[in-house]
Amino acid sequence: MQSIANEKLGKLILPFGLSKRTIYAGPYRNRPSNMFGVKLASEIDAKFDISVPIRDFSIPDRYSTITKAAETVLELLAFNRKVFCGCAGGRGRTGLFLTLLAQSLGVSDPIGYVRANYNPHAVETDEQKAFLGKIPMESLIRVGRVAKWEAGTADVLGFFGLKVGD
Repeated sequence: MQSIANEKLGKLILPFGLSKRTIYAGPYRNRPSNMFGVKLASEIDAKFDISVPIRDFSIPDRYSTITKAAETVLELLAFNRKVFCGCAGGRGRTGLFLTLLAQSLGVSDPIGYVRANYNPHAVETDEQKAFLGKIPMESLIRVGRVAKWEAGTADVLGFFGLKVGD
């Protein structure tokens, strides 16, 4: 079992209201087996919990595939589950997904936030940037608001020694 301290893992701290949650990211082949895995590369044949098949330097074929994955990840992170997302290199498609999460949580400049806090090369193409501007965000923003509330509740319960979720 690989450790979270694995030097090949990147991470992004996401703002969940007053709480913060960390998502781990990078090349998918570096995914620790003890983390929920979001595979963002169609060319990688590896075990996953959620697959969003995206060709290299491209975008998903359907909005619904990546938004459903983002909704699931927001819920998992709210309850402190360890999540890893990645593609082949851990930059473009991974950056696209991380930016979508940041956008869902109300970060005002999500691409800039991900580039400053995860990888300066995140979101590699103009097509990926345009995709982020066109994606219907209503349901994701709603899920982001609920996830922030759930994270706060989980933190308060944790303060009192109570555990929510797995």
